[in-house]
Amino acid sequence: MSEEQVHCVQCDAPLKTPDSVCTFCEEQLANEAKTELLTGRYVCPACNLKFSKPEQLPYPATAKWYQPQSSKACCPHCKCFFSSKYLKFYKTAFALLYSLSFLRGVYGLPNIYFFTGFFAVNAVLLAILGVIWYREINNPDRYILDKRI
Repeated sequence: MSEEQVHCVQCDAPLKTPDSVCTFCEEQLANEAKTELLTGRYVCPACNLKFSKPEQLPYPATAKWYQPQSSKACCPHCKCFFSSKYLKFYKTAFALLYSLSFLRGVYGLPNIYFFTGFFAVNAVLLAILGVIWYREINNPDRYILDKRI
């Protein structure tokens, strides 16, 4: 009985067994993966390597089973955690909106005054946040190291 020789689907090179992997194609895929890791539009503030998308790892990594965890952005190369440069502004903006709601409850402002001021402040904050978001998306130095670690 003559056995038919199996060939690679990509480059048509002969393979030893039907379940073996073509070494030439495997090298090409490995090189593509390496270059993909070193190219991207964002720069890690710790190792200065480029990446296209941060990894999301559980934070804190050493939490016990009873402690809550969340996911946090980290560098795919050095695994250091970082956050957005503009995160402080986002938190301040939303704290201002919550404080307006609190002041309405304390001072008992009529609904017309509260909603007029609330919507005016909300419209201004949304416009500012939109401009910051647009600048942040296109900024290669978007991330800073997280100081809490």
